[in-house]
Amino acid sequence: MQQQVQIQGKRASISTPTVLILISIVGVSFLGLGLVMPLRALYGRQIGGSSAHIGLMTASYLLAGFLASPMIGWLADRFGSKQVLAGGLLLHALLMLAYIPIGRDSGQYQSAQVGRPPVQYH
Repeated sequence: MQQQVQIQGKRASISTPTVLILISIVGVSFLGLGLVMPLRALYGRQIGGSSAHIGLMTASYLLAGFLASPMIGWLADRFGSKQVLAGGLLLHALLMLAYIPIGRDSGQYQSAQVGRPPVQYH
């Protein structure tokens, strides 16, 4: 059953191509999150993290998204969603490029563990 809304005396369907594309994009985004979360836990175990470390890592990621949402919404209202989306994608790409010089054996990429020696990679 299609849900319909009343817009200026006309009936408009919510199932427009734009809305369907947006739903697909959000779905793929959450699918990516669903694939990364279990791998993040496995990686945390591999580098010596406890269950508490892995839980804090996951909670901090979700809390940061929750706290940033109102600010991102305000920016989208003020500057337009296309500009905010483009800026976010650019920032994400730059941050991903920043990981390139950090090598696995460089000693710069260590887990934040209090009271434990740095992890030795084999």
